[in-house]
Amino acid sequence: LTPPEAQKRYSFCALSDIHLTDQTANEDFQRALSYVSTSDCAFTCIAGDLTVAGTESELSLFKDTVAQYSPTKPVYAITGNHETAWGNYITDEEIEPYTGKPLYYSFTQGDDVFIMLGYYGAYHDPGLGWRWDEFLSVTELQWLYETLEANRNKRCFVFEHVLPHEHGVGNPNGLYTSALIWKTADGGIGQAFMNLLKHYKNVVFFHGHSHTRFYLQELDKKANYSEENGYKSVHIPSLALPRDVTSDGGALEKIYAESEG
Repeated sequence: LTPPEAQKRYSFCALSDIHLTDQTANEDFQRALSYVSTSDCAFTCIAGDLTVAGTESELSLFKDTVAQYSPTKPVYAITGNHETAWGNYITDEEIEPYTGKPLYYSFTQGDDVFIMLGYYGAYHDPGLGWRWDEFLSVTELQWLYETLEANRNKRCFVFEHVLPHEHGVGNPNGLYTSALIWKTADGGIGQAFMNLLKHYKNVVFFHGHSHTRFYLQELDKKANYSEENGYKSVHIPSLALPRDVTSDGGALEKIYAESEG
């Protein structure tokens, strides 16, 4: 990428898929926050999957780790599917004690607006699969529209956990085949969300979830960034449990102790 010619206004750290307490995740998260605390990053944004199962002990560990390793720089986190996968829909009251923020919220940095959309969806009853149509609630979607409309003349960074099903950013060569990707042609919330991104050209959309490694843009140039679907889309490589291609290049597999946070 061509370096910008203008002076940098500020920098921030973007992480996704912390997955406390799986494998080396605890140490990886500590290392990432320690780096931020000594860098010129003003704050950290985390695009979901803070934990493995959203348990009270895991969320408490997240809170304590942030307090210890990022004591002077804000950490803005949202929920992912792992915070909702083992129960029902998540609420402000369930997440705010651990992140210091409600399920969805916004904040500003200079003239820029950061819009943080917590993952609301959950599984149906056992065996019935994922709620495709409810990764955001109707109330959250309406709030997003109102926030974008109110800031239509400012640059907006939108963070949400799961990447769109039909689009390739975060899914190099279509190798990520998990069903846990929301659809954008369902005539419902997914499609409405995508229409908002396309309508407001001042938006940059950040997401994680697939865990695909950064270098995979060598295989697929839109693996980490693309505007080809009518909006600016950025994939954040996973802090924990990154996925790489198999030796035959035909699938993805998890690897360990190679954090990209």
